[in-house]
Amino acid sequence: MRTYARNGENPPDGFMCPGGWKVLVTYYESLQAEDTNQAPAVLST
Repeated sequence: MRTYARNGENPPDGFMCPGGWKVLVTYYESLQAEDTNQAPAVLST
């Protein structure tokens, strides 16, 4: 189910109320946006 939420897909009918599902989808979208906003780490060798 987490994969569905991460991908923005809808769950099977009756799995969860639509409002609750939207909260999960929004949460995973915010995590993805946070990952893309972070600067890549620079490692010295």
